[in-house]
Amino acid sequence: MTALLRSLIRRALKPAITCDLPGHLRLYFPMYRLLPDAAVPYLHFWDEAMCLYPGIKKAKCNPCIGTALVQYDPSLTNSTQILSWLNILIDEGLACGGDEHFLALSEQDMVLEVRRRLVSKQKGTVYNNV
Repeated sequence: MTALLRSLIRRALKPAITCDLPGHLRLYFPMYRLLPDAAVPYLHFWDEAMCLYPGIKKAKCNPCIGTALVQYDPSLTNSTQILSWLNILIDEGLACGGDEHFLALSEQDMVLEVRRRLVSKQKGTVYNNV
């Protein structure tokens, strides 16, 4: 994956916060239409990946209109930490997209490998109560 393509994907996945209430974070991705067609089939993994973060109860991405909703426990996390987690997800997705070994795996093995990588990243994250 070229540096230009990685930059384009990062820009397309840069969210704007449209609602930030305790326990409820709504995001809009104004440049989501810039996502390469090859990335779109993997967006359905976003919901499960977001929920790996402690405190996130539910996450739902709507790639048709470029929005996402995250419901979370405000005693365990906050919107700043959730946005940091989103950046980790993007970084990991880009790393996987550039890894020939990863791309040779079956979809089921890809899911397991990404989950393993994200859990290891999560252990390095500091969580604090708000």
